[in-house]
Amino acid sequence: MSTSPNYRGLFVGLMTWDMVYLAPHFPKSDEKLVAADAAMAAGGPATNAAVCFSYLGNEATVMGSLGQHPIAHLIRSDLESYQVAITDLTPDVTTPPPVSSIIVTANTGDRAVISLNATRTASPASALPPNVLENIDIILIDGHQMAIAAAISSLANTQNIPIVIDGGSWKPGFEQILPFADFVICSANFFPPDATITPPFLPTYQI
Repeated sequence: MSTSPNYRGLFVGLMTWDMVYLAPHFPKSDEKLVAADAAMAAGGPATNAAVCFSYLGNEATVMGSLGQHPIAHLIRSDLESYQVAITDLTPDVTTPPPVSSIIVTANTGDRAVISLNATRTASPASALPPNVLENIDIILIDGHQMAIAAAISSLANTQNIPIVIDGGSWKPGFEQILPFADFVICSANFFPPDATITPPFLPTYQI
């Protein structure tokens, strides 16, 4: 019986350290709450997808900005425990990676998130490692490393590697990547600034 992974996936985007709190309600202005529970883990759309992909018996690599800050070591250790490999676009940086604070309301499951995302850690296309798509079967892009994602999308298109877009919210540059996408998984908030909303409230956009 073969023990090799079913597929090899590359997940391009955000790596964060998530702090999740279970609370009775969202805090009001100047209010302090005691959480009912809390958890900490590596996060980010592409990172979470990579963990799920690995859990299902595949080989996952997440590509993004990490560096050498102590918080980066927490992220790296957590992903190692899930057998997720890392391609670090900024291996020498010492500034902290993005940290997300997430409040989940106990009764409803509603959440609120605050994070810097990749606003300070976006890498240019020149940071793309050579032979990055070797033996890759599928790619997921979350839009948090847009220059890198655009370069990978164009390259993947020439090699017939399917591309999945995680469209949580619109980010400038998606218009360059969407023409290469094979699958687009969108939230209700995913539409460009100049889109028109028509019944049944789905955005329409001409690329």
